[in-house]
Amino acid sequence: MQPGKIHLTGTYRKKLKNAFITARTNTPLLHFFIALNLITCTVWLLSAGHCRAGETAVWGFESGLSGWKPSDKTMTVSRSEGNEAPDSGGPFLRIRGTVHGGSTLAISERKPMNGFQHYRISAWVRIDTVTVIRPNPFSNLPVPCIHCEFMTSDTKSSLGVISVSDYSMLFTGQWTRLTGELRAPWGTEFCRLSVVMGTTSWMKPDDMVKMDVSVDTITVEPIPHYTVDEKYRLDPLPQSLEKVRGIHPRIFLNSKKITELRAKTGGEYAHFRSELLSQANELVKSGPPKYTSYDDGRYDEQWWEVNVGNSLSTLAMACVLTGDRRYLDSVRDWARTSCAYTTWGFGWIDGMDCATGHQLFGLGLVYDWCYDSLDKETLGIIRATLIRRAAAMFNAATKGRIVPDREEYRIHPWPEWDEAYLQNHLWVNTSGLAVAGLALFDEVGEASQWIGFTLDRYGRTMKMLGPDGASHEGINYWSYGIEHLLKFMYCARELLGADMYDNEWFRNTARYRLYTSLPRHAWARGNTAVDYGDSYRKDSYGADYQLRALAGEYRDGYAQWLADELDSADVLFPYTQWLNLIWYDPSVPAQSPSDLPTLFHFTDMDFVSARSDWSGDESFVFFKCGPYIGHKAIQEMVYCPSSAHHTHPDQNHFILFGDGEWLIRDDGNYGKYTGQHNTLLIDGKEQLGGGDSILDAVTLHAKKARPHILRAESTPGLDHITGDATEAYPRNSGLQRFVRHFLFIKPDVLIVADDIVLDNAHDLELRFHPEQQKAEQNDNVFIMRGQQAVLRLDLLTPDGIEMSAEMLEAIRRNYEKDPYYTIMMKTHRNVWRNAVAMSWSKSATRPVTVNLSQDGNNWKFDVEGKTVVLNWSTGTAELK
Repeated sequence: MQPGKIHLTGTYRKKLKNAFITARTNTPLLHFFIALNLITCTVWLLSAGHCRAGETAVWGFESGLSGWKPSDKTMTVSRSEGNEAPDSGGPFLRIRGTVHGGSTLAISERKPMNGFQHYRISAWVRIDTVTVIRPNPFSNLPVPCIHCEFMTSDTKSSLGVISVSDYSMLFTGQWTRLTGELRAPWGTEFCRLSVVMGTTSWMKPDDMVKMDVSVDTITVEPIPHYTVDEKYRLDPLPQSLEKVRGIHPRIFLNSKKITELRAKTGGEYAHFRSELLSQANELVKSGPPKYTSYDDGRYDEQWWEVNVGNSLSTLAMACVLTGDRRYLDSVRDWARTSCAYTTWGFGWIDGMDCATGHQLFGLGLVYDWCYDSLDKETLGIIRATLIRRAAAMFNAATKGRIVPDREEYRIHPWPEWDEAYLQNHLWVNTSGLAVAGLALFDEVGEASQWIGFTLDRYGRTMKMLGPDGASHEGINYWSYGIEHLLKFMYCARELLGADMYDNEWFRNTARYRLYTSLPRHAWARGNTAVDYGDSYRKDSYGADYQLRALAGEYRDGYAQWLADELDSADVLFPYTQWLNLIWYDPSVPAQSPSDLPTLFHFTDMDFVSARSDWSGDESFVFFKCGPYIGHKAIQEMVYCPSSAHHTHPDQNHFILFGDGEWLIRDDGNYGKYTGQHNTLLIDGKEQLGGGDSILDAVTLHAKKARPHILRAESTPGLDHITGDATEAYPRNSGLQRFVRHFLFIKPDVLIVADDIVLDNAHDLELRFHPEQQKAEQNDNVFIMRGQQAVLRLDLLTPDGIEMSAEMLEAIRRNYEKDPYYTIMMKTHRNVWRNAVAMSWSKSATRPVTVNLSQDGNNWKFDVEGKTVVLNWSTGTAELK
């Protein structure tokens, strides 16, 4: 556990803030950090009388309440026994009651604490009940945490409060050991602990929470210094890294590789070289962007700076490859401009997220690759920036730090990506941190810690990745995230002796990109892939060089083919194309997927991709019904705080493409609302985790919800896919069964047959979202006409069903709304077997008609000379 945020109050915050502002505004930029050092030294000297080691404070409950009392009349504090805590094996403190969100539950007596002393706080905690009594529609379950308040001898004075830890709801009903490290602010003489009910940004002030929390053996122990960062130090350094001490370049390139690259001027290398130099010439011409606070309204991340980092590595590679002075002058200009930017992201994000990850990576390569060409002043500026920025990110990720955040100075708990092992932000930022470390390991002692931290986080990622190669974040984020994974993996094997390639996810992930591709002849820039989750219909980066890296590593001809086809179709997003020069292996022949099965089941994420053939003009269906983050991760991960920001509450959802056009769509990079997907609503409510701009992964993970694919079978004429999404819905929805059958009658008919059972009658609604935003309706048939294709949607079981279509509103992640054409089928019952047929054809022709006849559990679908029989009792289907 890491330290949480300090809210600095009163005189201490004002003095510290004024000192920062004075130093920042009244001194030249070069003297700013000297001023900060003087402030720090002054604080240290003033606090010297308070720096003795101190004594360990312990709250045990063998003989009483140890000075703890309830914070409000709605709370009770008692000494309890039973379900013994593992440490003391005896009585413990039990805290019960009902409070508002964010309220304090119980408060301890004061204990002595010394200013500027490091401490470790630990406690045993168990939660038996956490219930939101009046939840608003967007409420997450709040979780308790322990606060440590820093106090002086003046009982009315407080120097601030630090949130020691959040309690993972995964451990409800179990004793859990919480530990964290902190440093008491200057002037601290006493501390007081409290148990506080955490809150979420979705809670309203009038929400009430009922809690039953137990704690035992709470200690505040003085320690000589922080220990959380030392565990990441590489000591001794790997031999492969020691061998390149004092040698530049060493990251991706060395003198031998540069000579070889310069000699590779023919074939594909000529194409890659031309692409690189074309990009570099544009960057020379444009020059680096001037600093601006404008970020297109996209949070506080300053995404425009991301491309500055990408541009640095492109120019540096052009400089290395050609020796042309123009590129050296340009990369110097870009590098110094990057170093001079006022912020790398706003607020606490400054120096903490993707703008930093990319610029650390780019500056690290410039420093390494151009070390012998750049002037000493420029090298010094880059070195100082790398040290300052990398150290700040590392410190925030391991122990927190004081940072400016609009009107306050506070210790932010840690970057939200710090433990998001399956999310792209972790990979982006730590790969930048590692490259900065590799560039400076022989000059800066703490640089090895930056590398060690990345090794630790990547090691955890490798353990959590499922075996099927699929991404819960979608293709857009897959291409972005995997680029950074592969870049660090390459460096780790060459320089750190750490081989991470023996991993089933990486072995299979090129197949994932292939099977989520649209039919080849339909590709256009921005339209090459399925767009589930927060993804767009395209790669975010590349994805030619990522696929070439996988092709070379795993001798995968299909990956080589897909890379070549994306390149030749001119649908790439070429931000770091220089990686083709590093990763392309011409000895791997490209192999067309025409000999591969047309259906693939990604068994960990429980996605199914099915197509009529591999002709390039085929029909394509994508279906998903699985745990929000995959079977392996939801089973093995203790907690998943932010790895799932880009997933949606959309189980038993599907997407359809045919005759060169999208037919049934996904909402894409929008808010997390079940109604914006092609699935079931019960009483108008969300699947678990839905209802806001970000998925409520806490609730999903705590409940271990695991919807799953029951069947994924393929024959030449029929694909049968079945998903059970029952566990995707809250228990109080009354749902007992929601099994969806997909009967893909190749090449141009899809039957969606739903088996829905509830405890009693509820309002049920099935939604379908056509790509076309209008339709012709004739009774229970809708006709949607696009530029190339026409789609017919036919309700085959209309009895008791109200069928309509209207323009609803799709909610974006920023809560803005867009029109969203929706076909709805509504009923009120507890058992519902429903069948919808979709058929499609070129716009000049008529889609086929599907007829249904029922014989008990056998439903027969006649499709102009073909018959498919679905047996509800066995769950099987047969084409006759």
